[in-house]
Amino acid sequence: MLSHQVGDVVVVRGRPYQLLSLMGRGGQGSVFDARDSAGHHVAIKLVPSHTRHRTEARILASLKSEHVVRLLDAGITRDTVILVLERVEGVDLKDLVHLARE
Repeated sequence: MLSHQVGDVVVVRGRPYQLLSLMGRGGQGSVFDARDSAGHHVAIKLVPSHTRHRTEARILASLKSEHVVRLLDAGITRDTVILVLERVEGVDLKDLVHLARE
């Protein structure tokens, strides 16, 4: 499991991002609300550096749709893929499904 936590700074291609709060955690990684050095909020997805996640970054980079969160930047360390994603406000999918079932 990855050891990043709130307050850490991750660097992608020389750009620092401070992890502000945990937005979600899955079986292999975590998504954090983060802020870049200019004060813009982004989402940072941190996952182990398996081939599948490298592929995810390439696919996200090629997608251009208003229905898909934009990949703003990406990097990889020895053991972590770092995806810098557009920060979108709203209800998450899990909550939306729960509301639909009520």
